This record gives sequence, C-alpha cells and structure tokens, in this order.
Amino acid sequence: MLDENLIRKQLIKYTQKTGIKYCYIAKATNIENTKLSRFKNNKRKLNIKELYSLQEYLNK
Repeated sequence: MLDENLIRKQLIKYTQKTGIKYCYIAKATNIENTKLSRFKNNKRKLNIKELYSLQEYLNK
C-alpha cells in the first residue's frame, strides 16, 4: 500500500536536494504539472497509477 504523505515528503525533499523543478518531474512521470503541484500542497490526491509512477521516479 502506498502512503501519500510519505510520497509527498519524498517529493519535497527530492526537489530541495536536487534542485529539479516540479515541471520536469511532472513531465517525466506523465502527471500534469498543476496536479503534481496541488498534490505537493496537499490540496489534491493522485490516483494509484500516478502515485506508483511518482514513487518509482523518486526512488530511482
């Protein structure tokens, strides 16, 4: 089972550590930029496919 809060924290840490912008992560994971940004701000949920895609990207 995926933990949204854990993935959200990983996303924030990853961008702070690497300096990569959210638009590049959105493009690489095939998630809309605004949807990813709203997920980061805890204003929107991602579907399971998008969560897996994001987690896979962050763990590579």
